[in-house]
Amino acid sequence: MKTIDYCKKIFYEASCFYEESSSTFEKVLKCSLYYDENNQPVLERDAFYYFTFVIVNGVFACELFLKSLICYKTNNEIQANRTHSLKKLINLLSKDDREIIMETFDKNEIDESSFNSKIDEIDTAFVDWRYVFEEGKHRSVDLVFLDHLLGILRYIATEAFENDNKKHSDPV
Repeated sequence: MKTIDYCKKIFYEASCFYEESSSTFEKVLKCSLYYDENNQPVLERDAFYYFTFVIVNGVFACELFLKSLICYKTNNEIQANRTHSLKKLINLLSKDDREIIMETFDKNEIDESSFNSKIDEIDTAFVDWRYVFEEGKHRSVDLVFLDHLLGILRYIATEAFENDNKKHSDPV
């Protein structure tokens, strides 16, 4: 039971980072997005710095959702805790869980090859973007992909932990 409690703590922390990333993203768009004279969307230059919070918190939430799932499904507290690499963490998931992630993405939107390429792009984004002031260290991040991945991982982790709560609360 100790391991399950530990996994749930990771999940709850991931949920907090998810909420922070989502609310910051909404605020940045509301405050920094405007339309020019040609009705084209324009983002204020300073918004870049706020997107750092969105990216760091969003990617870290993905990392923690993955770690909570790996911890829960393998009953191992240590296996997933030694990396920030999303690619390595996704590869630690079962084949079934990886397929669920892929199936949840719209097939017209992204295929497996594109998915892997997008994961490569954000693989080390947490490490790269948390020190954004270090020139040349950060890479571009597809915020739409990150948002979709974050929502999918949150959904899968929520389902896993809600099912666990039902198992432990139902009389046998």
